[in-house]
Amino acid sequence: MGERFELDAAALRTVTAGFLTSAAALDAAVAALRSRDERLAGPVLAWAEATRSNAHRLERTTAAYAWQERENACTVGGADR
Repeated sequence: MGERFELDAAALRTVTAGFLTSAAALDAAVAALRSRDERLAGPVLAWAEATRSNAHRLERTTAAYAWQERENACTVGGADR
């Protein structure tokens, strides 16, 4: 697999890590909000869950991208595109 793929994959992993970090921060905010008012925590919890879902979706997309890149490398003789 080529250098371009490695850079793309690294960028995707960085974004995924950012989503997971954001979700953790939102979880902490939910805990703080619940101690004050449960109604305020609901929307933040939904945001955290959506953020975590995006991270998992991006992980699956990155894995599919890696699989496709390996397939392409085999069919074109490993050329770096």
